[in-house]
Amino acid sequence: MNKISAAALWLLVKALAMLVFVATSVSSCGMVYFASQAIFYPEQTEFPNGVPPPTFLVVFEKREAKDRADAFGVVRWARAAAMIAKDGPRPFRLSAKDFQSQGGDLLRFKVLEETPQLQVIQMTHANTGTFTTRYRIEGSRITPLSYKTDGGVGLVMLLLPVFVFCLWLGLVATRRFTAWLNRVLR
Repeated sequence: MNKISAAALWLLVKALAMLVFVATSVSSCGMVYFASQAIFYPEQTEFPNGVPPPTFLVVFEKREAKDRADAFGVVRWARAAAMIAKDGPRPFRLSAKDFQSQGGDLLRFKVLEETPQLQVIQMTHANTGTFTTRYRIEGSRITPLSYKTDGGVGLVMLLLPVFVFCLWLGLVATRRFTAWLNRVLR
């Protein structure tokens, strides 16, 4: 075997080894993360005394905004009551049926149901964590229907030792694959 063939074969082995490492470590880390989300952060549809978690977010509309990108914002559940007391429910009745922000934090909402008396809204807001809420607004009352979070950066930090273990498993799988491939090629 000449030097060019040997170098090409070596490059192929290293590329395959890298592929095995990425596939093993990324898939195992991803499975751990999504399984942890399902176990530790299930969707919540019942709220004791009608009070959702402190991170329950609702969308409001800034009607005086000139640009559509600046027309919508989010506010925590606890602050929404003070805003309704000050401005009434008008900012919480949305004029747009759906929206997705183009820059900065992700804000996406959709009006699922609308009558003259109520709106049912589902929104997703992502920054260091992703929050998905569904709620109904009737008059000046906001009723939480569902809440889901992914755990965000906090969950990633808690799972960091597990991720390091997954990377180690990927390294072991790569070394074993490389050793096996070297035996086969010889």
